[in-house]
Amino acid sequence: MTMLTISLPDDVFAKLQKRAVDSGTTYDQIVAEAVTSMPAPIRPSKELRALAGSWSSGVSDLGIRHDEYLGQLLAKDSPSDGHE
Repeated sequence: MTMLTISLPDDVFAKLQKRAVDSGTTYDQIVAEAVTSMPAPIRPSKELRALAGSWSSGVSDLGIRHDEYLGQLLAKDSPSDGHE
């Protein structure tokens, strides 16, 4: 078994303490369960990676301002709530 020391923000540690008390288990068991239940990282396939950069969007700064452009599209497509 390996020993690990971690630093947690006070609010996260308070949640860990409460979970331990409520479930009658130890910090170690809760953290080990959380780590083992984490989903595996999603890795793009070789085919998907090959597509990256393979066509032109016509927008020269899309790689930098993608969030802004996406927000504009979402705002345009969302129903108005009368607060415009």
